[in-house]
This record gives sequence, C-alpha cells and structure tokens, in this order.
Amino acid sequence: MKLKLLLILFFVGITILVKAQTGSKKYYKDCTNIKNYYAYKGDTVVFNCDSIRLYNPPTYANMQNAYSRLYNTSNDLILKTDSASLIFKNLYEEKSRAYDVLQQSYSQFRQNTENHILATDSNMLVIKNNTLNAKIQLEKADSFIVSGMQKIEKFNNSLWKMKLKYAGIGFLGGLITGAFLVVMF
Repeated sequence: MKLKLLLILFFVGITILVKAQTGSKKYYKDCTNIKNYYAYKGDTVVFNCDSIRLYNPPTYANMQNAYSRLYNTSNDLILKTDSASLIFKNLYEEKSRAYDVLQQSYSQFRQNTENHILATDSNMLVIKNNTLNAKIQLEKADSFIVSGMQKIEKFNNSLWKMKLKYAGIGFLGGLITGAFLVVMF
C-alpha cells in the first residue's frame, strides 16, 4: 500500500511541478468571437491587428528569422523594381525621343513630298501649256508649209508656162528669123 501511495504522490507531484513550470492556461478571444486561443506562461504573444498569435520561443525565433528573410527579400525586390522602373522610364523616354524624331522626319518628308508634287504639278501645267503652244505653232507651220508648197507649185506652174511661153516665143522668133533669112538669101 505504501508503494501505491508513493506512486500516487509521485504522479501528483510531477503534475504539480509541470503545472508550476508552465503556469496556468490563459484564454484569449479575438474581436470576431470566432476562434479561441490558449496560452501557457512563458509563451510569447504577438498582437496583429485584431488577431492574436501565440508563439513559444523556438517558433517565435523561426518566425522572426522568416520575417527578417522576407523583409530582406522584399527590400531587394523593391530595389530591383525601382531599378526596373528606372530602366523602363529610360527606355520609354528613349522610345519617345525616337518616336518624336521619326514623326518630325515623317512631317519633313511629307512636306518635301508635297512641295515636290506641287512643283511637279506646276511644271506639268507649264509642259502642257508649252505642248499646246507647240501644237498650235506646228499647226501654223503646217499651214505655212502647205501654203508655201501651194505657192511653190503655183510658181512652178507659172514658171513652166512662162518657159513654155518664152520657148514658144523664141521658137516663133527663130522660125520668123529663119524664114526671113531664107527669104533674104
């Protein structure tokens, strides 16, 4: 019986010792009244907005390390994002300048082309007018040539008639002179 009593006292003592080391159970309720939390003495309690997170020391250390890694990673990410943003801004400005140069070049090309087309159009009108004048002059020249040919033909006809007339007169004169000479000798 002494052994049973001793064992019972031993288990009761260990239970009290464990209870004394861990403290009493603490009960927390979040503001939404949805979840209940229990904590022991020595646990670290972290309040986050309206929620409560309870961590024991090893878990708290792991969470703190994870937070430090996350902070460093997010800080590096922010720096890389800022760098990418700067690169994007420079690229955008460079492309904007290139676009402005291209647009100005296009406007200049368009203006030069328009001037060239207008000059070509006016030159074509001058050429058309000159061609029309040349056609009129050629028609006049053609009529002069036809008129000149008619005059030459008329002159040739009159010259032929004149030659025939003079030949006839000469022949008659020669015949008369020949007949006169024959009658005289």
